Amino acid sequence: MNLYETSSSEYSYNNESTNGTTESDNSWSKSAGSTTDFDWMDMNNAQKLDIVSGVIMDWELNNFEVLADSSYFISALDTFYGDESTNKNNLAEAMTMIGLLGNVLIKE
Repeated sequence: MNLYETSSSEYSYNNESTNGTTESDNSWSKSAGSTTDFDWMDMNNAQKLDIVSGVIMDWELNNFEVLADSSYFISALDTFYGDESTNKNNLAEAMTMIGLLGNVLIKE
């Protein structure tokens, strides 16, 4: 399985909302592969934790060792997005780059 495929699995909870939020505003309904920089900027902390934790869980289920927790990735993504050169990357790609460049994502 390719790393981008691993990290772009869909974490869908409620597709009734058009902007990715759910009624409780604690879950995110878009997949990591379709979540953009603009989505990230609009997410609240609970939604960021929800999708990032889902990607990490998916990596672990697919035999990747993850040496950092969700807060590491959330902080890095907050820094990553907001620049024109990085805004083109979806969340799955961004997390993969952050994990590999930070030496916190390793194939077992």
